[in-house]
Amino acid sequence: MNKKNIIFFLSSVSLLIIIMSLVILFSPSWAIETGIFNQSSPISGNFTTNYSTTDSKVNYVKNALGTSSSYGTKVNTFESVSNYRTSDNAVPLYSLMKNLEFASNKETFEKITNNNPYSITNKQLMFIITNGFNMVKTDNTVFSSGKYGNVTDNKVKQYITQIALWLYLLENKSSNSTYCINTGNGYNACDFIIKGSNNSITQISATDVRKIISDASKKDNYNYLNYITELVDQAKAYTKDEESKISNLSLNKLPTVNEESKYIITDIITPTIESNKKNYMYYVVELEDPNNYGAYITDVNGNKLTSTKQVSGSFRVYVPFGNKKITDMDFSSIKVKVYAYFVKNSGYGYRVTKSTQPSNHNLATVNNQDGNTLIKYNDEKYQRFADVVLAHSPYEIVKTEINLNNFVKISKVDITTKKELPGATLKITGKNTNITWVSTDKPHYIYLEDGEYELCETIAPEGYQKQTTCIKFTVDNKKVTAHVMENAPIPDTAMNKSSLIYLIGALITLSGILVGAIILLRQKLIKNN
Repeated sequence: MNKKNIIFFLSSVSLLIIIMSLVILFSPSWAIETGIFNQSSPISGNFTTNYSTTDSKVNYVKNALGTSSSYGTKVNTFESVSNYRTSDNAVPLYSLMKNLEFASNKETFEKITNNNPYSITNKQLMFIITNGFNMVKTDNTVFSSGKYGNVTDNKVKQYITQIALWLYLLENKSSNSTYCINTGNGYNACDFIIKGSNNSITQISATDVRKIISDASKKDNYNYLNYITELVDQAKAYTKDEESKISNLSLNKLPTVNEESKYIITDIITPTIESNKKNYMYYVVELEDPNNYGAYITDVNGNKLTSTKQVSGSFRVYVPFGNKKITDMDFSSIKVKVYAYFVKNSGYGYRVTKSTQPSNHNLATVNNQDGNTLIKYNDEKYQRFADVVLAHSPYEIVKTEINLNNFVKISKVDITTKKELPGATLKITGKNTNITWVSTDKPHYIYLEDGEYELCETIAPEGYQKQTTCIKFTVDNKKVTAHVMENAPIPDTAMNKSSLIYLIGALITLSGILVGAIILLRQKLIKNN
């Protein structure tokens, strides 16, 4: 290849790289709206947890019943890790099978190690996770009703969710063979069991589990334990797929306009989630502000929200306009986008994770083989797992959006002072519009569709002549339009009448003075003669 060809080749490659870079930079796939909160899914990539064998555990059932309980060691079975989450502490994790660690043969676990992670299709399990504690869905959960008291401690919420999962599987293990596999020792992986110091195993029935929870919830300050059975019972009644849908946004009222302070603030915007909200988590709000007006989101009271990544309830949009004239602005360029996040009706995943040897088991050496932890037990190798179910992953997003509206500004002013005049009855007609209002000491703002309109005065303000000339105008919602109707004061006829009276009085008085003067002069002349 000669020098000329080499130069041509390198130039072509450079040009191609530049073109590809521009394509990537301006590709629609890169134009994803900024600020959307995408929770990372522990399903993919490296999966680690914050759990260690030294983590503190909680047993609120045992705390409620105390050591004097007639249930004895049965209450120990209700122990759970107090803060079991992904390594970044972002997602709570739950043991799905209560006693998987008591397996007695290797073959039992072959089917669940070949496909790791797994998809959970049981709607009731998904319901418990979604409506228990999951870090992001803070409303529409089992705790939202306050039925058994206000629960604010996340450890308590996670504990309740964990026990509810175990109880549901215990009561429905015959229909959940995927999760409640046989452990090979005569018991099921979803059973509540007690393992004694001599390795003896005692099973607790589902009826006993409910009875223990019920008795514990009757103790002072432990009423919240009722949420366990409440969550399970709600899950059992939940059989349908929820629709992931959000209604279109709307602005039904005019914004509050403050031209002195240079801002507008919209009416309250309330995204409506069209479902019973059992699968709904939260929504994200974004603003598209191409003219860089500085628009931002506020709460209903006008306080700026520091984050719009997880929002519930209602909000407003605040738009300052600083040194700009309101008629120079295009508020319709501002787009409000709402992304509602829903838990998918299927596709939950859980991952079977490796765990260290528990100290209370008669286990020997631990060997690694093909990435799995194999535990030697009674001279045979068995796999032991800390089986973990993930929270609300994956999810789906439903989007809706709305543009702000421009509006028409109508001013009724004094022709001389240019100040707003209250008390005038004004009327706008045109394009299926017939609107009447009475002016105040502030301009009147109104939404009108594009089209031709006429503004007329039907009753003048007191003390002013009626404006008989109507104003015809065109609305183009690409901008804010302003129209001014002036009124001149009525000639003060009352003052003229008063002046005439004074004038007549003055003339009469003057006439009297003149007559008196003539009489005195006449008398003086007569006397002199």
